[in-house]
This record gives sequence, structure tokens and C-alpha cells, in this order.
Amino acid sequence: MAQSSTSRATEGVAGETVDRPPGVKAAKRSGKKPIEEGKGREEFERVWSYKQEDLSRREKLSKIGLLDRQLARKEPLPDYEETLKKKLINELFSRAMGVE
Repeated sequence: MAQSSTSRATEGVAGETVDRPPGVKAAKRSGKKPIEEGKGREEFERVWSYKQEDLSRREKLSKIGLLDRQLARKEPLPDYEETLKKKLINELFSRAMGVE
């Protein structure tokens, strides 16, 4: 009597039948939870606020880096770079002092 692999998988010790574990697709289906009403929007707003904070930090770091490179130059800056340097200094220090 030949047995298929399916019948052997459900046969336990001494011929007892054992429940098989769920398949991959069935396990994934049962693991998915329905999204609560409004929770998706709250999650989006939370992630969006983190993203905005991150972008503002990156912008500030970029400006600090640009100012640092200008201050490190030994030769005199052209007028447009001098104007940019002054603008960056005013902007960064006004933020640091809490004035916007």
C-alpha cells in the first residue's frame, strides 16, 4: 500500500492523525490585521511630522556646512559669497537665539 506525502504528513505516532500546521499563504492571511478607522491617518501624520523635522535638520546642517566652508577659505570672498555668508550667519544665529 503506497502512501502519498500528504497522508504521511498528517499521520502521527501509532497511526494517530495530527493537525497540520497552516501553509504559508494561510499563515500570512491570518496574520494580517484590519486597519482601525483613523489609525492610518494618525500614523501618516506622525511619520510626516518626523519627516518634516528631519528635512529641517538636514537643511540646517547643509547651511552650517556651507558657512563652515566659506569661513575656512583664506582668500577674500567675491561679493556674492560674502553676501551669502552674512545671510547664513544672520539666519543661523537668529534661529539659535529663538528669533524667527
